[in-house]
Amino acid sequence: MKKYIITILLLSGVITVFSVPKTYTIENESQKPEVIDKSEGRSITAKVTQYTLLGTMASGKQVYDGVIANNQYPIGTIVRINGVEYTLEDRTAKRFSERWDIWQQDEETAWIWGIRELPIEIIYIPNK
Repeated sequence: MKKYIITILLLSGVITVFSVPKTYTIENESQKPEVIDKSEGRSITAKVTQYTLLGTMASGKQVYDGVIANNQYPIGTIVRINGVEYTLEDRTAKRFSERWDIWQQDEETAWIWGIRELPIEIIYIPNK
């Protein structure tokens, strides 16, 4: 069984203060942190949800059909899910940073959608 050592530096305060690093040992291969390959043309599988919003997105634009939110890729990334292309223009809450969140005008439709595990094709990544 392989062991992986991960060192985490704790940062706190207005001025960055380094504390004594904590070390964790991962005993199980499935606990190994996932390295995200951000290559164009790559397909990934991830949780996909829907959200409603009125107003301005993280990109500074007003919401529109075909928008998706995610924290792992840059604004302007284009993906395809279930044959539909979406442009990444918004961010998710930190606790949902691994999810892809499709903008939906109707709140009831978003609730009915729920959480789905779907393949996502990465079409374009800006400023590669």
